Amino acid sequence: MAARENQGYLIAIILLVLLTVILAILTYFAFSQAGAASSNLKEREKLLATANSRLTAYEQQAAILKAYVGIPPFDPGEVEQRMRQIQNANVSEVATETSAIRDQFNADMARYIRPTADGVEKTYRGLVDDMSIALMATHRERVTLNATVEVAEEDKREAIRKKDEEIKLVTNQLDASRSDLNTERELHNQTKKSLNDQLEAAKNANLQLNSQFARSRTEWTTEKGQLESDRSKAETRAKGLEEKLAKYEIQRYDVVDGRVLRVANSMNRVYVDIGSADNLQLRQSFAIYDQSLTTYERGMEKAKIEITNIIGPHSAEAQIIESSNVNPILTGDHVITATWQRGYRVPVALAGFFDLDDDGRSDLERLIGLISQNGGIVVAHHDETGQVFGKVNEDTRYIVMGQEPTNVEQIQGMSRIQEQAKDFVVQRIPLREFLNSMGVRSGSKVIPGTGTLDRGSRFPERRPPVRNGGSAFEN
Repeated sequence: MAARENQGYLIAIILLVLLTVILAILTYFAFSQAGAASSNLKEREKLLATANSRLTAYEQQAAILKAYVGIPPFDPGEVEQRMRQIQNANVSEVATETSAIRDQFNADMARYIRPTADGVEKTYRGLVDDMSIALMATHRERVTLNATVEVAEEDKREAIRKKDEEIKLVTNQLDASRSDLNTERELHNQTKKSLNDQLEAAKNANLQLNSQFARSRTEWTTEKGQLESDRSKAETRAKGLEEKLAKYEIQRYDVVDGRVLRVANSMNRVYVDIGSADNLQLRQSFAIYDQSLTTYERGMEKAKIEITNIIGPHSAEAQIIESSNVNPILTGDHVITATWQRGYRVPVALAGFFDLDDDGRSDLERLIGLISQNGGIVVAHHDETGQVFGKVNEDTRYIVMGQEPTNVEQIQGMSRIQEQAKDFVVQRIPLREFLNSMGVRSGSKVIPGTGTLDRGSRFPERRPPVRNGGSAFEN
């Protein structure tokens, strides 16, 4: 019984020792595992801190990428702030990669965003919008150009169609002309044969007519001599009658053109009530008659003046050319001229070749300007090709005769104007006489660059139109 109890204690002690050994082993292993776990925990915490830094860097990088894409709206200040946060995270590869992304973004924006694209957000989404706008504008331009090209093509097709119709019409006309030509050729052959027969008969008749013509020519020569003698005598008589008529003819003025407003004797100037509204021209000459007269005879004027300055619509300044101390110009005296009246210009026709300065070249345009300057107007003339401009009518006062042209075209143009003047009984006047009537001395030279003539003397007075149809420039 006691042995069994000892055996039980022994077993219990053995079990206790075993349990103690096991507990010691387990405690050793527990402490060993705890140290390893503590070292592993520190390593994990270090990895976690690194991972958190990378996570922060990638989160900032993702935010920057979203900003570059355009979500949320792009803010350059926020992007730079996030860049600093990435750099503070000490993740060099992420910082380097993000810097490269930023540089690429800035390059893309500078390259692709148009400088004129106002209001476009500088992000990749804005870049897409800008490209879309540009594509739409290009598309509209292309549509417009396509429409224009289509219209042009349609016009081209229509033009080709019309040309085809014209070609067809011309072809038909050509065929008809060929047929008519063949008919005419046959008719010509028949006519030629008939004419040959008639020619033979005419030759025979011509032999008879030649003898008759010789007799007639002798008689005509005798008659021509007699007619020329009669014409010479008639021309001599007509010239004598003209000279006698000019000797006894008394020309009178009956129209007052204006009045003297003021006299400045110290300045040799007078002021008259005629101006630009009355078609007054510079260098026009006037005669001054006493205000008490009612009829104005040539040679009875008290003074002569020439317009030097047009002041207003109905006022002008004139230089005194001739005056008398015995009978001075007074305010209210009558101002009279022959070739001018208020608003009226003397109609003139020109025929022939006009060389004003004897240089062998035509001065037609200068002559026209000179006539216009002196209150006249050229209603008809011809150029060097013989083309006639204007027309002579019953109101034409003069036909001014220049030199005889050297070419046929000018001679024909001159003849046409002479025929017109003959129909309306227009008085002929030689060029030099006409220039003298305007105060231009014969042989005056053209002033270079002015288109006018150097005047050797003042303009003579010009008298009113003669009632029987004489010239306005008549002396």
